[in-house]
Amino acid sequence: MERQFLAAVCFSALIAIWSRVNAAAIPNSCPLPPQLKAKYDFDWKLKNGEKQNLIAKVAYLKLVLSWSPTYCESLSATARNKQFQCRNSDSFGLIVHGLWPQAAKPAAINDHPRNCQDDKQLNATLVKRFYCMMPDEYLMQAEWEKH
Repeated sequence: MERQFLAAVCFSALIAIWSRVNAAAIPNSCPLPPQLKAKYDFDWKLKNGEKQNLIAKVAYLKLVLSWSPTYCESLSATARNKQFQCRNSDSFGLIVHGLWPQAAKPAAINDHPRNCQDDKQLNATLVKRFYCMMPDEYLMQAEWEKH
């Protein structure tokens, strides 16, 4: 329960920080897809090698950023055309990948807290609000559930 509360507080803090930026003052600051994907829920049990760790103690939080152009360049042309953030290469730069709770001295990646609960698909209104910061529905959902 403490971990869930901590995750909710951290996510709320991130939302509070982002909401202080007056996005309304910057019309069309980033593109949005014509419509969101219908299904973007995340199920860690379907991923090979994914583990659950409910007992790891959180020592600190790591804000993880990604450079969108490098990510897009790493994809095949077919995959790139399927990713909204990659279709217009100049639309996205530095994006938030996630806010990850970290263990103090992990011996392996699965020693960090992960996959603690299976949440419902995020509300579409919330996803649209943060699309400029995290330009993919599945990315938002996966990061919310995984970390």
